[in-house]
Amino acid sequence: MDLLRDEVPAFDATNYTTSQLVELLETLQNHKYSVIVLSSFQLGDDQLMDPNSTGTAAVNVQSNLRKIAANIDARGMTIIPEVMPVGQSERILQYDRCLAEATPVRNMTFHVE
Repeated sequence: MDLLRDEVPAFDATNYTTSQLVELLETLQNHKYSVIVLSSFQLGDDQLMDPNSTGTAAVNVQSNLRKIAANIDARGMTIIPEVMPVGQSERILQYDRCLAEATPVRNMTFHVE
């Protein structure tokens, strides 16, 4: 999840924008999901998450988090933030399909050898 950008480049198959996640919440609710785990490397950035920060990036991230939290709350769902991403592991996992763990991807073709 990219909490900073409003648009995610087409080649970035692992990230969703805030508006895409909000749209997805309705589908998840219809399928009886009640808990959402939000994973974003930005959640581990002290400067972005500091409520006193006035930088543009911090303001955007915090605003997007409030939108997500409000939508989840309105649907009676629970949000669990994943606050301990390890480095930029999602980038490594995106390119090596042989690793044991991977992030969810969109528009991905899987090949079996």
